[in-house]
Amino acid sequence: MVITVPLGVLQAGTIAFSPAPVELLEAARRLRSGQVFRVTLRFREAFWEEKEELADAGFILSREAVFPTWWTTLALRSRLLVGWNAGARAEGMKGMDRDGVLRCAVDSLSRIMGMPVESIHGELENAYFHDWHADPFALGAYSYVPAGALEARKQLAVAVMDTLYFAGEATDQQGHSATVHGAIASGERAALEILRDGELEESPRSVSRPGALQING
Repeated sequence: MVITVPLGVLQAGTIAFSPAPVELLEAARRLRSGQVFRVTLRFREAFWEEKEELADAGFILSREAVFPTWWTTLALRSRLLVGWNAGARAEGMKGMDRDGVLRCAVDSLSRIMGMPVESIHGELENAYFHDWHADPFALGAYSYVPAGALEARKQLAVAVMDTLYFAGEATDQQGHSATVHGAIASGERAALEILRDGELEESPRSVSRPGALQING
């Protein structure tokens, strides 16, 4: 069985294992989930393309206190801008409601673009935001390794009794943690381990073998 839940969910203990894989769960507790807020804004027109310096921009980087980073959908041209606020910049926004987050994003964008806030709102058609920190199926954003926990990712990726195989970006050891491609690569790694251990050719060990792991969640 492959377990791919986000790190925050695994740490929350809402999934029960019997017997518990103590060393693996301890490795999970040693990792941390970073703070990230991302908003996607859809406008009536791609007004930033009217600025010569931004006409072909993929990323827009600034020194703003919050939402300093934005990106377009290039090479595909569209009327979307994505705002990114992460790390220490995002800590003070935890618990902020949707309207507050979007207000911070629009205020930042107006200063970056040198446009009045009212003009940004006048162009805005819709805004999309999901609070990963409050989502019980996520409980945080991407993982990171705090000081003294360099081996935790490796330990989290170790199969348990040839029965449980853990995947997800938090288990990546190739330098691609906290990315989508890191998550995909970890799933491929777990699948190859299952094939190697012959799990696809045998009946489920959780049924046929005494003392095997059981999962409730």
